[in-house]
Amino acid sequence: MPVQGQNQKMICCLCCASGPIVAEFRLERRGYVPGEAISLFADIRNNSNRRMDRSYIDLRMITMFHATSKSRTVTKEIGRMTERPIEEGKSFSWEGQQFVLPPLPPSYLVGCRIIDVRYVLQLNVDPSGPAVDLEVPLEIIIGTIPLRRVVEQFPPRAPPAMSPPQAGYSMGPGYPMGTMHPSPEGATAPPMEPAMPYAPPTNIPNLPPPSYSESVFGKVNVKDEDDSDHMHGNLDYAPVYPYYDWGHQPTIMGDGKH
Repeated sequence: MPVQGQNQKMICCLCCASGPIVAEFRLERRGYVPGEAISLFADIRNNSNRRMDRSYIDLRMITMFHATSKSRTVTKEIGRMTERPIEEGKSFSWEGQQFVLPPLPPSYLVGCRIIDVRYVLQLNVDPSGPAVDLEVPLEIIIGTIPLRRVVEQFPPRAPPAMSPPQAGYSMGPGYPMGTMHPSPEGATAPPMEPAMPYAPPTNIPNLPPPSYSESVFGKVNVKDEDDSDHMHGNLDYAPVYPYYDWGHQPTIMGDGKH
């Protein structure tokens, strides 16, 4: 089901109010999976007597950490797409530009009561000079299994066939998670059975298994302040998440104009 939002803002200049900036932001639906392209639609009317320096749409991850008596909220900007200025009295439309979701944890983290994750795509219109942006936020839901009609219309690519890594080597980004078993007699390396944390349903035709890609945030050091200085080994860790390959380059910070 399509989702949409709208907002408007008056801009005052030298004590004289000009006409409003009016923006409407639309998405084809609310639910997506990592690797999928979100088509962006928006109409912006600049009825003011001031130039709009740009319009941009960004994706924000809002994480809420819950404790017994307190909660803390952290907002991170995942990616951004920017479009050209809008002169006074003119209009501009976003006509299906595609924002491609990078590897991200799913919304809400079902089963976890202390961490809650939400995602917001927000249209922003930035006036020139001292003024606050016009904002139109739309919450989206990021899941782990694509919609049946999306798969039937645009089947994602199957992950590449890869040989299990040799003993002692770590698996790189995009390599399916695996479970190691004892070696049969005479084998030089243990066999590996794929063990996908999110197995796709078998009743959706044309749906290949997802690959598992490193989080868009990369690696972090997991050493705590209380840990001993004598701890050794690789303490950098990056979670991996299901990722469906439709052949698009993910939209992340620094991509700029699409």
